[in-house]
Amino acid sequence: MKQTRVLFVSYRRCVPVGQMGALKRCLRLMAAMTDKYEIFSLNFGPFFEGDPLQLSLASRVTFLAETPASELDRLFRTIAPDAVVLGECPLAGSMRKAYQAAIRCGIPQFAIDNYYGRCIARIIQTAFWKIRRWLMLGLAPQPDSAKWSWGREVVPPLLPALGETASGARDGIVVIGYDRATLEMALEILRAIGQGQKVDMFCSGPSRQLLAGLDFTALGHELRYHWEPEETELYQAIARSRLVLGKAGFQQIVESLSLGTPVVFRMVPGGLRPFMLPRAMRPYVQPVRDLRALPHAMPRIRDWVSHSRIVKLGNASVPGQDPVRFAASRLESMIEAG
Repeated sequence: MKQTRVLFVSYRRCVPVGQMGALKRCLRLMAAMTDKYEIFSLNFGPFFEGDPLQLSLASRVTFLAETPASELDRLFRTIAPDAVVLGECPLAGSMRKAYQAAIRCGIPQFAIDNYYGRCIARIIQTAFWKIRRWLMLGLAPQPDSAKWSWGREVVPPLLPALGETASGARDGIVVIGYDRATLEMALEILRAIGQGQKVDMFCSGPSRQLLAGLDFTALGHELRYHWEPEETELYQAIARSRLVLGKAGFQQIVESLSLGTPVVFRMVPGGLRPFMLPRAMRPYVQPVRDLRALPHAMPRIRDWVSHSRIVKLGNASVPGQDPVRFAASRLESMIEAG
C-alpha cells in the first residue's frame, strides 16, 4: 500500500534566546506516527546533536538539509508531499515562507501550535485560513465537546509517561537555566527565600559561560546540577518539585503545569506575554518583567514554596493513553480527513 507522504516543517534558534519547541514537538509526533506515513523533516536552524529521540528516527525519517527560501518551491515540488505539517503558526520568517510556498504548490497544510485560549486561537486560524486544521497543545478548562471544533482540536502537552517516579511528596525547586535572564532571576529568588532548599539546576553546555559571575553555591541551598539532561529526567524533577523557575516559553510553562507545578518565568523580548496566558492558568503562573519587579512577586513565590500548591487543570492528561501517541493519532485523523 502506498504511504502517505508528510513533510514536517520546524525551526530551532539558539540566540538570543533558545527556541526549540517547534522542532521538539515535531520530533515527538513523528516518532509516534504509524508506518502508514512516509515522513520528511525540514528544519530551519540546527538539528539537535546526539539527541536520542532524533537518532532513533534516523531509519524512519528523511532529514532534509536546510533550504534557502528561494528554493522552497522547488523542494516542495520535488518531494511532492500529500501534506505539509507546520510545527508552529507561520507568523514570520522561514515558517511564513514555507507556508507561502506550500500555498503556491497547492499542498494541503496542517499546523501545530500552543493553545492560548479560544479568542487567540480564532484570530490565528482566521489569519492563516489556508491551513486546513490545527492540532493545538495546551490545557483547556474542559476538552472540546466536538472534534475539530472551529477547525482545531486541543490535546494535552506531549509528555512521556513518568510512572511511579513522579509520585510521592513534593519538595524542592527546579531551575531551567538555559539563558542568562532566567539564571539571574533564579539567583535573586533563591537568595530571597529561606536557605536549605533542594534545587535542581538544569543546564546546557553553553550554560557554563552563562553562569559566570552568578554564585549559586553561596546561597546555602542543596544544589544538584544536571548537564545536558534527557527530557525524562527534567520532567521527573518537575513532577516532584514545588516550583519551576524558567524562561518565557509557553510550551515549557504548559508542560510544568500539566505536571502539577506552578511556574515563575522571566519575560524577555519576543517571549510570552502575560495576556497570552489562558485565564485558567494565570493563578499558577507568575511573570517577572525584570529584577526590580521581584519584591512584588515574592509573597506569591514564598507561598508556593512553603505550601506545595499542586496545579489541577482541565485536560492535563488523557486517561489510559500516552499523550504523544494520542496527539499523533489525532494528527493522522486530520490528515486523512483532508
